[in-house]
Amino acid sequence: MNNYSCIRSALFTYLILLASCATLTACFEEKKEQIAVQSMLRDTPEARRMLSAFSKQAHRIELNGCNFRYNDTGFELGGVSEKIKNKLGAPEREEQSNTNIASYWLDGALVIRENLADNRINLFSINFEHTYFENTEFYVLVEGTPLGKGMTMKQFVESSFYEFDQFEFGNFSYERVFNNCTKPIVYYYSSDVKFKYIGNGHARLKGEPDLSNTSRVESLEVSFY
Repeated sequence: MNNYSCIRSALFTYLILLASCATLTACFEEKKEQIAVQSMLRDTPEARRMLSAFSKQAHRIELNGCNFRYNDTGFELGGVSEKIKNKLGAPEREEQSNTNIASYWLDGALVIRENLADNRINLFSINFEHTYFENTEFYVLVEGTPLGKGMTMKQFVESSFYEFDQFEFGNFSYERVFNNCTKPIVYYYSSDVKFKYIGNGHARLKGEPDLSNTSRVESLEVSFY
């Protein structure tokens, strides 16, 4: 075999190896992403049932820290709204202020708000208590964990690997902050928080939240922190 043939053979082998490495890397990254999305879910028969129900929904919403998906189309806070709005279709109604425009879908149960100046998303919200979901089972995946209509905050936390100390507590909400995004964002779980109290009468002091008896999650809103 002459030098030209050797060089050509070696180059061909190198290209095959390069293509194989690229394929393996892509597969690894895809697998890594799937693991990251599913990492917060406890694998139980009920969890698998909820995931199966989610996969059959016409509207599949996945919120994974800084990144979101609607029916496999990705979007994020701070990103332009064009792609996700094209996927959702024309809004059923819109409300405009001096700086923002809010678009509504699913009879108003799903809201995306964006800046008027640059059409970048600054809020995403889903209302589980809306009549649109009245006669149907409906879930949103939060880091792979189903959050559904009628679920209490305790049910959601116990079906995942979350701990309550990962959340901040308000009188009417549980909040989880993600500081690792381009700008910090907060997941706002609208749900009445029952607190324990110390003492009686005017001297009564608010204590720790009663996490043994939580309320339903009425809505989930994601916005900049």
